[in-house]
Amino acid sequence: FTHCLVDSFEHIDYSLCTMEFETRRESYYWLLDALDLYRPQVWEFSRLRMTNTVMSKRWLLRLVNAGVVRGWDDPRLPTIDGLRRRGFTPATINALCVDIGVTRNNNWTEYGRLESVARREMGEWAHRAFGLLDPIPIVMNNWADDRVDAIAVPNLATDESQGTHMKYFGKTCYIDRSDWRDEDDSNFYGFAPGKEAHLKYGYHVRITDVIRDDSGKVVELRGDVDEAKSRKVKGHLSWVGCREPGVEP
Repeated sequence: FTHCLVDSFEHIDYSLCTMEFETRRESYYWLLDALDLYRPQVWEFSRLRMTNTVMSKRWLLRLVNAGVVRGWDDPRLPTIDGLRRRGFTPATINALCVDIGVTRNNNWTEYGRLESVARREMGEWAHRAFGLLDPIPIVMNNWADDRVDAIAVPNLATDESQGTHMKYFGKTCYIDRSDWRDEDDSNFYGFAPGKEAHLKYGYHVRITDVIRDDSGKVVELRGDVDEAKSRKVKGHLSWVGCREPGVEP
């Protein structure tokens, strides 16, 4: 019974809670009326339920206490600190709340919706960079060992005022394994044996040799560079080059 009393004493305008507390509204108002106290307005709404995400505070507490996660700021958790560590901004979280709105229906929100809102909100100012999860080296056959080309890459392709950063194209560059297939098809834009593709902001490269380990896994590719970009290719791939000459990694 203290809930309604505290709300009344603190002169709360609106007492907001989720739908499981709707059955308590009658007792909430009964006590305030019996004591002739100020009555806040009570609103119930459905709780946020997100796919593939544990949202219950009790279950989150069990995960933290059992050591399954590294604390309340673990980036795998949907807590404010966890979302902050994962890179979500306050504006993104607020935009998601506006986007999904408030309802009394028990709906599920796709986790991809949060990611979509983040891309929309951060896409206007976040600087871009290339990164690879599972790199494969490409050794350039027709490239001198000591040659390194500095390539200016825009920080934000849609806004030149955001400036540029440098990437370095040398004898060895790296692509992600997802951009390689042993057998090509018309719907694949990455590399395959004998296929040519463009390394974004860099040059065209045609694969000439595939090096495998004893298990058959591709450990290295070799290719020829077309600096003139004389042929039209449909694949434009992310890549990581060598480090800046004279600078330790």
